[in-house]
Amino acid sequence: MVPKEALQGMQLFQGLDDSQLDKLARLCQEETYETGDIIFREGSKASKLYLIDYGKAIVEMGHLTEMETGQGIVGVITTGDSFGWSALVEPHYNTGTVRCLTKVKVITINGEELDRLFDADPKLGLHIFRRLASVIARRLRETRQLLAEERQSLSR
Repeated sequence: MVPKEALQGMQLFQGLDDSQLDKLARLCQEETYETGDIIFREGSKASKLYLIDYGKAIVEMGHLTEMETGQGIVGVITTGDSFGWSALVEPHYNTGTVRCLTKVKVITINGEELDRLFDADPKLGLHIFRRLASVIARRLRETRQLLAEERQSLSR
């Protein structure tokens, strides 16, 4: 369990009341990773939602992650950000690799336990899924921008 105060600064949980944060806090665990650690790899089974308590990581996607040029980087995630949303969305496989740029402390929530909480409290589930949809849409826009820039640089 994590104190509910640790969840209040998380973008995904903004706007939730104390009782909702209490319910979520009971499901939370903490994990720490060192610089260079891979939290999970693209294509691996997704079982946890992650929230960055502190630190910075990158999201890498596709075959580009094998390149030394860093062209596979599609995003930077930092304090307050969430990732690992695939634990809540079928088919439950991670869509990217997350690598730590600094020491990272995360708060994790098991996806199956969170699904059960959403079944018991649909209002809470709706709120979080709306916030999650916003996160996914923002990351898609950022990825499209990176791809457009890459295509433009290749056509020069």
